Amino acid sequence: MNTPKTTPLHEWHKAHQGRLVDFAGWSMPVQYHSIMVEHEAVRTKVGLFDVSHMGRLEFQGEQAMDLLQRATVNDVNLLGNNQIQYSLICDDLGGTIDDVLVYRMYSDRWAMVCNASNREAVLECLHKLNKYLARIDDTTEQTAMIAIQGPEALGLTQRKIDPSADQIKYYHFKDFLYQGHPSRLSRTGYTGEDGFEWILPAELAESAWSELVAEGAVPCGLGARDTLRLEAGMPLYGHELSTSIDPYSAGLGSFVKLGKGDFGGRLELERISTAPSRRRVGLILVDKRPARQGSIVMVDGKPVGEVTSGTFSPTLQKPIAMALIEWSIAWPPADGAVSVDIRGTVVAAEVVKLPFYRRK
Repeated sequence: MNTPKTTPLHEWHKAHQGRLVDFAGWSMPVQYHSIMVEHEAVRTKVGLFDVSHMGRLEFQGEQAMDLLQRATVNDVNLLGNNQIQYSLICDDLGGTIDDVLVYRMYSDRWAMVCNASNREAVLECLHKLNKYLARIDDTTEQTAMIAIQGPEALGLTQRKIDPSADQIKYYHFKDFLYQGHPSRLSRTGYTGEDGFEWILPAELAESAWSELVAEGAVPCGLGARDTLRLEAGMPLYGHELSTSIDPYSAGLGSFVKLGKGDFGGRLELERISTAPSRRRVGLILVDKRPARQGSIVMVDGKPVGEVTSGTFSPTLQKPIAMALIEWSIAWPPADGAVSVDIRGTVVAAEVVKLPFYRRK
């Protein structure tokens, strides 16, 4: 059995009662004291997440842009300097290898953040396509990544990291020196709140994290990260995305730019775009018990799909779920027609538009 990798903040998590679990081969805190408290901190104040397990890749060279254009479904030519793009990497059958963020510094300098569980698969795909020998550096284990999220994230970031953080627009980033070392601050997140994701050298992570906590940021684990992203209607790889789920079925077809030229899975995605087999939908359950991944969704008592993610929403105080259902089903169906089988108990569900929560 392989020993999980540890982030630069591992010792801090252990010392502060973080309940550690093996997540995608990394030892990560799922919670500290209460998922509800951590969730509420992000919705009302500011929470702090160790996301150092996420893959961090750097690209250099004249052909770096061409490599990323062929590897991802979105159009990287649309990016300006210091801008970020949400995208996906697909296989030849249109299945999703990973969803990623692509960063453009200059025409010959790029970066990418990918999911921890898919880093090796992403690198394999990139190296296979790298016919022009753009330089690819995997900096995951030399750096740390901290997410600062919530209504008070901007103020905290300005006080402790960069006074000009308010000048960074949504889905933009800034490279700067922190204590004399290169770091990157992006206006991105996975919670539905305003905030930043900060990449910095591994050796500076614990002191920086401790300063942010001392300023009032609440440490949060994977549990709250999941409830927050689900309320915000954000897909999670392994749930709403996988090699058996294409971007159109996941409700992410707007990120696929079929007219940009050749890229992985383009021919199959062009076919799928005209007749997707499934669609991602939002449900609020009448019963207090949340549905879990794999629970069967029914319309008029007939199975039409299954839940991909489900939880009890701390903000709405109701069980919520996202599901993939057959495209051929008329949607939304008539009132009262939708139900979910939760371990043998059939529970009525209300169809809602995603996301479940949107910040004011």
